[in-house]
Amino acid sequence: MRAQLRVKSGYIGIIKVVIISKIVEVLAGKTMAVVEKTRGSYATGEARVQSILDATVELLMQFGYCGISIRDVARRVGISHPGVIYHFPSKEALLMAVIDRYQKQANYSAETLEAADAYEVIEAFWRLVRTLSSNTALLDLHVQLSQEASSGVHPAHEHFEKDLQIARKALTRAFFQFQKEGLLIANFSPEIMTERMMSAFFGLGTLHLYDASVNVAAGIARTYATLVDMLNPRYLGHVNERRYTDPVLLQAIHEATGKDVVDFYELGMLDIKPEQFTRMELGDLSPEVVGRILQSGIVGVAEFFETWENGVISDSLFKRVISSDLISEDDRQVLLRTPLGQRIGWKTAAIPGHPVLQEVAPSPSRPPSLANTIGRPSARRRRGAE
Repeated sequence: MRAQLRVKSGYIGIIKVVIISKIVEVLAGKTMAVVEKTRGSYATGEARVQSILDATVELLMQFGYCGISIRDVARRVGISHPGVIYHFPSKEALLMAVIDRYQKQANYSAETLEAADAYEVIEAFWRLVRTLSSNTALLDLHVQLSQEASSGVHPAHEHFEKDLQIARKALTRAFFQFQKEGLLIANFSPEIMTERMMSAFFGLGTLHLYDASVNVAAGIARTYATLVDMLNPRYLGHVNERRYTDPVLLQAIHEATGKDVVDFYELGMLDIKPEQFTRMELGDLSPEVVGRILQSGIVGVAEFFETWENGVISDSLFKRVISSDLISEDDRQVLLRTPLGQRIGWKTAAIPGHPVLQEVAPSPSRPPSLANTIGRPSARRRRGAE
């Protein structure tokens, strides 16, 4: 009898373990389902927030802050009015969220300027200019909102007023430091120089609202180049190479001083990395080869800036490089095997001491490129000659 009871107790214990295991398994599955649902809900909610902000930006650019409502935003997104209210309880909250997002996209925070030195201030200002100029939608949004907020009753008035005061003080402090170091070209006070920089920024930004061809970054760079001696050894000593590897700023220095590519390279103002040439379909050229090319003078100023800005080298510059004695035969063959070299369709002829380029007959599967037709007499001219 006792043995039978022990067996029954054992069976009961096993059954309890199995039941408990099943319960734990079910609960764990439900927990994971809740977690996955929460993750999915968060992703969906974040996507909804971004779509609301995108729609708000479109409406702000079309009608201004006073000309839109939360219901307009809801209709633009395709959701209900409460659907917007759930994320943004008021139109003011929606506006400030738009401002916060685009300032983060521009990698700009006025508060960081308060403790920055002169060079850090200029770097932050220039980074903002270049970011906004490379994204014209951000630029136009910033200019339009800052102008609207000039009204004292605008909900973003205090925000823009605070940012503007911090920026003005920081720029004035930077120019004052440059003045003490003897780095200023123009004989103006730091306050006037700050006004010129701010005027260039907002003035060119306003022009861009009416004419998209206005190059805001180039205009501001030209203004700065007339105020500060950026070629001064003291200035160059404080500015690292990354802050000068910008074609727009170098173009402004060229216009103000007449310096060319060779000068920029010898002054250490160019930080050309091999991977940049790879991006331009030039293969893995060594820094030494790049240096010889830049120091040779075969690259014109306008051509250099256009190549650097657009990331595409012209056919004529490519041909001048591979037909020169600046590169080795191995480098030349590497370049000719790149997509750019194959697209141009040229090859080197083994002429001792002077590599000469000859055209390759285009493949029947592709039409002759412009490079392959340059210098060839037309059929009409050939018949005339015969």
